[in-house]
Amino acid sequence: MLNKVFYGLKRRGKAEDVSKGLSEEKIRKLCLAAGLMTRIAQADDKVSSSEKLAIQVALTKGWSLGPKEAEFLVHVALQEITPDVDYYRLTRNFYGHTTEDERRRFIDVLFAVGAADGMVTQDEMREIHDISKSLKVSQRDYVLAKGKIASANREN
Repeated sequence: MLNKVFYGLKRRGKAEDVSKGLSEEKIRKLCLAAGLMTRIAQADDKVSSSEKLAIQVALTKGWSLGPKEAEFLVHVALQEITPDVDYYRLTRNFYGHTTEDERRRFIDVLFAVGAADGMVTQDEMREIHDISKSLKVSQRDYVLAKGKIASANREN
């Protein structure tokens, strides 16, 4: 199973620091999620500090990771998720580690990362759509998640 972020943590000898009390299965899922969120942040060829923070917040709120651990995991993900990463495998592995409800909620998270710097670009939108298809999230759920971001943007 390919999980570049997880193996990046292992290479740095830091997997245990990030996973304090978490099973290896859970840390692998966290790494896959961080990798996919990083993919969205990198879609427009620049990663803003607000996008990094959005990923960190998602990891702390959604997966109960501590702030320092989340920051380190984002740092590793940004180094490991490069254009040569097999994104199909990344999404398929995430699919295999999650429930349908988790995948549906994750699309909301991806939109939040994309919108963190003010708006979801067309490149980010395309990436989120591709990920949602690979995760077998219905078109209806994708559109609902997209609508939540549009609604939140109008309120701000």
